[in-house]
Amino acid sequence: MSLPKVSSQVLIRQEPDETYIIHMGTGKIYRFNETALAIMEACQQGMTEGDLLDMLTDEESDRSTVEEDVEKTLSRFRELKLLE
Repeated sequence: MSLPKVSSQVLIRQEPDETYIIHMGTGKIYRFNETALAIMEACQQGMTEGDLLDMLTDEESDRSTVEEDVEKTLSRFRELKLLE
């Protein structure tokens, strides 16, 4: 299943030391941790949820835990109106 799309109101701005997520409609600027940014970028690239889980799951992490964390992060992005 494909991940949700990033809202057309959202701009992802990468600086040398940080990446900012800017919601142009609200004027709010967000900074997220590395994993949340990877999820946002996966949404922007049109990845599938399975591909994202494969990318984020490593030898030391449990896939079901990663899946739960991805769902929580996507839910938070929806609350912030960062996704369509």
